[in-house]
Amino acid sequence: MATTTAIARLVAAGHATRADDPDDRRRAVVTVVGATADVIESVYGSLAHAGHELLRTYTDRELDLIEEFLRHGCRLQFEAATRAHGGERSVGDPVELVVSGAAPMH
Repeated sequence: MATTTAIARLVAAGHATRADDPDDRRRAVVTVVGATADVIESVYGSLAHAGHELLRTYTDRELDLIEEFLRHGCRLQFEAATRAHGGERSVGDPVELVVSGAAPMH
C-alpha cells in the first residue's frame, strides 16, 4: 500500500504518469515525465552511460555470473527483511519485483 500511495503522490504532483500494464492487469507502468525526467537525466545520465560502457567490457558468461550473484543477493536481503518483520511476506517474488520488465543485461 505504501508504494501505491507514493506513486499516487508523484502522479498528483505531476512528476510521473501511471497506466495499467496492457499485458498484465496486476501491474502498472509508471513513467517519470517533464522537468522531473530532465533532472533525473542530469543527475544520473552520465552514471548510467558509464555503467553501460562498463557492462560492455564483460563477456556474456561473465554477465550471467554477475546477474546470478545479484539475484541471489536480492533474495538473501529480502529473506532477511522478511525474518526481521516477523516472517510476514506481503509481496511476490523479490527478484521479479526488482527486475520485472527490465531488459536483459546483455
